Amino acid sequence: MKPVTLLMMEALNERMNLDAEEKRYLGNLLKGFNGEFAFSERLGDLKCEHILLKDLIFDPKYSGQIQLDALLFIKDCVIIYEVKNYSGDWIHGSECYRNGDIEIPNPLIQATRTKNNFKRLLSELGFDGIFVEACVVFVNPEFTLYQAEADKNVIFASQINAHIARLEQYARPYSFEFNRLSSALRAAALPDKVFHKQIPAYRFDTLQKGIRCSVCGCLVQGISQRRYQCNRCGFIGLNNEAVIRALQEFQLLFPEKRLNGRLLSEWCDGVLSHSQCKKIMKERLTQNFE
Repeated sequence: MKPVTLLMMEALNERMNLDAEEKRYLGNLLKGFNGEFAFSERLGDLKCEHILLKDLIFDPKYSGQIQLDALLFIKDCVIIYEVKNYSGDWIHGSECYRNGDIEIPNPLIQATRTKNNFKRLLSELGFDGIFVEACVVFVNPEFTLYQAEADKNVIFASQINAHIARLEQYARPYSFEFNRLSSALRAAALPDKVFHKQIPAYRFDTLQKGIRCSVCGCLVQGISQRRYQCNRCGFIGLNNEAVIRALQEFQLLFPEKRLNGRLLSEWCDGVLSHSQCKKIMKERLTQNFE
């Protein structure tokens, strides 16, 4: 499932004009999600006994904030995966990677810092002595890193299959303590809303109204009594289903607003009447609506 921040930015991209910096932020979110999703799918196919946690954010007392793309419990160790979906030709440096005039911090330094902070978090939670590894995974086959020395903690796209094969050799069960630890980490994790401060300001009255295509996400105009046809991708979908998605989107963008049939109908630009929207809400939600 996509992170809440990404879902909100995708919705706003269709309902308001994002500036260049906001569009770049959305692009980075989407690219990062695609990379993390692809690698997590590979890890999820592991046949050996394991636990996989994804997209975790922590704010420990005694270290900096921790964001984990993927966390694998296997055999007697915990592996942190820092997933990068970079593309293009980059030159390795001890402190940063360079692509022309563009510089990015060396991800391995970030991964090492994350590992150290994570071990402090484990200590806070009462789990000392657990072996932790941190790896940087470059999932994009179109990424090239020049002048880089071999490092077992760096995995390139061409090495992912071999890495998965090595993990499969861990046939014996993982430590019994990992069940308690994984539960403790889920309980300690922060919600995704910690990153909402990077979302642009918006108001209900200034956002464009309508229903969005379930395939490409754009607002649609070609609407009949029961169906819509997307102007961008040509997909034909049911209005009722689109209104249900619009309801979920409204709750995501305006969690503090009390929703009713009139407001949902307005949000969908009148695709369905007030009474039809109210009926959908009663079927989908447990609370009572006006």
